[in-house]
Amino acid sequence: MKKWIILAICCFICLSIGACSQKIEEQDASDQELTTVINATNNYLNSAEFKGHTELFETTFAQDAKHPEVKVAFTFKYDDVEGFAYDLILLNIIADAALNDNGEIVGFDAIQVIIDNKDGKAYDSLTYNTQRNQFTGEIKTYEDAIIGFLNSGVLINGGNDYLWSENETSTRFNKDNIKQINAALNN
Repeated sequence: MKKWIILAICCFICLSIGACSQKIEEQDASDQELTTVINATNNYLNSAEFKGHTELFETTFAQDAKHPEVKVAFTFKYDDVEGFAYDLILLNIIADAALNDNGEIVGFDAIQVIIDNKDGKAYDSLTYNTQRNQFTGEIKTYEDAIIGFLNSGVLINGGNDYLWSENETSTRFNKDNIKQINAALNN
């Protein structure tokens, strides 16, 4: 058992070192990618889950929540990471939202969202806040992997350091694409 743990730690360290040296360039998204991201993001922002977060913010802080704005958007497709296949949209959205966390209401001004293109399910950093804080890096389930993605510094900070490998198909949407996404969400 100890050998497997040590092997897993070594693999994680090697992947982390390799990931630090890689950069992802922003690029133009295809029209299909833009449409997919706009529709998926719009569905999330109109979901009962997101509306619950904004209503809690408005009630608690007695002010209107600002309109959500996408800051970072990626697509990510990979056939096999830890035994799972992924087709995801990864977003960092600036928005006023709140979470009832251990009896306390906590306000947030940014939400990390992952939308699974296979089934449309959205995973956000508020709903999975406790699991994110307890994440050990061990991936046994698909949800563990999603929580790992939610913890990504690239997604949280919007930086250019790339988290994954060269084997996936990805697009990091450029500034013009982000403007197009936000313009469509404001209509």
